[in-house]
Amino acid sequence: MYQHNDDLISNSPTHYPIDYYIFPSGQAPKAILHYVHGMSEHALRYKPMGEWFAKKGIVFVCHDQVGHGPAARSRGELGYFGNIDSQTVMVDDLHQVIQKVKRRYPHLPYIILGHSMGSYVTRLFLKKYSTEIDGVILSGTSAHEYWISFGRLAQPILDPLDPKATNYFLHRALFGGLGVKQIKQRNEYQERIYRYWYPHPDENITPPLDGFAFTNDGFSHLIRLAYAATSKSWSRGIRKNLPFFVMHGALDPMISPFTFQRNLYEDFKSANFQNVRFELYQGRGHELFLYDHEEVVYQDILTWISNLSYVLEKNLPYPFTFFH
Repeated sequence: MYQHNDDLISNSPTHYPIDYYIFPSGQAPKAILHYVHGMSEHALRYKPMGEWFAKKGIVFVCHDQVGHGPAARSRGELGYFGNIDSQTVMVDDLHQVIQKVKRRYPHLPYIILGHSMGSYVTRLFLKKYSTEIDGVILSGTSAHEYWISFGRLAQPILDPLDPKATNYFLHRALFGGLGVKQIKQRNEYQERIYRYWYPHPDENITPPLDGFAFTNDGFSHLIRLAYAATSKSWSRGIRKNLPFFVMHGALDPMISPFTFQRNLYEDFKSANFQNVRFELYQGRGHELFLYDHEEVVYQDILTWISNLSYVLEKNLPYPFTFFH
């Protein structure tokens, strides 16, 4: 079971509560794993993951980011961030939750797992607060990819548009939904895409909590986040002995394996980080923690956290390692 909390207030101008969830361990906890979710999803999408880690002695934490989750849907703001500095607000919201959880578990190692868009928020968080956590896992992150540069060029086109208007075309283009309308006999997944990404103008459909399309404003903020988190100076200010576990699916359409092995590897190496593990999962895509045989990835994370916890408990020096 998880505990739902909303006692923290976002630093956004709207000052909405931050919904965050804690999966306490039924046994003596060994560490805290804080999941920072990606674009167009929500924290409790990872409820099975939270329950799995809680059974293994890991306190699992997740929170709904700006423009995501049931509260954002109830306000009609899914995929809408608003007139904010997303790099500041989303980082500060994450920091608030971390501080609150650390007060409850003051002696446990704290590990952040940032996925996709959440990995960009995590990387920006580290520029300010890397001394406050003990380890970082990045999933579906990237170097400065071509689509980030392209998005930066497209941003002046997005910004003048209605910020709250859902940009279905851009969402379809990014996530492979452009041809679904022409398919006469659609499977369940294709039918879901058709229903939510090609809405009839006269039909009032409640958007799902995961897979919803971003607004013009949301895409503009996503571009800003990705651009800042992958810039040449992204690692400036992050402590060099912070342990990283960088994971990626070999079938991820967002990032090719060649780019992952070359550009991202070089990014971390040139930043002089001392303890980085890279893992490329064959047969898996962008979503490493969902759909099929995700326990394999969970177990790798658990082993990495257990080893890190042992090093911290025994006050051993961080090993100087850099895995390809």
